[in-house]
Amino acid sequence: MASIKLDRKSKRVVFGIKQMPKKSRRAMRNALYLSGKLLRKSASDAILKKKFGRTYRYKGRRVKASQDGEAWANRSGTARRGLSFRVQGQNRLYFENSVDYVQYLEDPKSLNRPAMWLAIESNVGKIERYIEQEIDRMFGV
Repeated sequence: MASIKLDRKSKRVVFGIKQMPKKSRRAMRNALYLSGKLLRKSASDAILKKKFGRTYRYKGRRVKASQDGEAWANRSGTARRGLSFRVQGQNRLYFENSVDYVQYLEDPKSLNRPAMWLAIESNVGKIERYIEQEIDRMFGV
C-alpha cells in the first residue's frame, strides 16, 4: 500500500478542500441575502415612483392611482413597509409581504399591480451576478 506524506502547503490545500461545502453554503446564503435586500429596495422604489393612473380626491387632497401593470400606489405606506425577505437554508429566498390585501393587488386577474413581481423581473441579472461573485469569492478568484 502506498502512502503519501503531506508537507505544510499541501496540508493547507487539503484543509481548504474539506472546508468547501461550508464555504459554499455561506456564499450562497450571502448571495441570497444580498438579493433579498435588492428586491426589497427595488420594489419599494417602484412603489414610490410617480404614477400615471387616474386622479381622484381622497380626504381633501388629490391622489393619483397606478395604471394596470404598474406598481401599486403608496397611499398609507403600510404595504410598502410590509415588504420583507428571509433566507432559509442555502437555497431558498422568500420575498413576501405581511399585509393581507397585497395578494389582491399583485394578482394579474384582479387588479394587476405587480410591484413585487416587477422587482424580481427587473433584477434577475443582478441576482445572477451576486451568486457568481460569491462563488468566485469562495474560490478566491
